[in-house]
Amino acid sequence: MNVDADIPSLVGVHHLKLPVRDLPRSETWYGRTLGYRRAAEFVEQGC
Repeated sequence: MNVDADIPSLVGVHHLKLPVRDLPRSETWYGRTLGYRRAAEFVEQGC
């Protein structure tokens, strides 16, 4: 049995939500390390 034949290829990622404690520091790390960039920011209102 060929296991690789059962794994679909990844073409892209639509979006990610990455909760972090220090946004500027995390944004720098994800940008330098993985090439991510922030495309939008959604602010949660009230709890």
